[in-house]
Amino acid sequence: MGRRGWLLTPFLQKIGFEAAQKLRERVAAEIKTTFASTYTKEISLAEALRLEEIAVYSRLATGEKYLINPTVTRSCHEGAATLAPGQAVGRRPASMSPSRSRLFLGLRGE
Repeated sequence: MGRRGWLLTPFLQKIGFEAAQKLRERVAAEIKTTFASTYTKEISLAEALRLEEIAVYSRLATGEKYLINPTVTRSCHEGAATLAPGQAVGRRPASMSPSRSRLFLGLRGE
């Protein structure tokens, strides 16, 4: 794997159409069992910018996943604190590189 990491598309191309199709069929057959996901909370894009929500989902706790759903139209509560473009809250996890943290926060690299 090295520096490139593991990427799904090249892997599927490498194993060929038939093997990739078997994997797709397995995922489809097991979508509600093996590959099922549950979320602690589903929030809108606007809600994802609320400081209160960021404080919760930025902890990256095991078993607590937030789903940011762009089709949800709820907005931030009136007067709630939100992030300004480019503003960061708290610290990035020590294991996260500075360039990845910019990506995580949706900021452009320098």
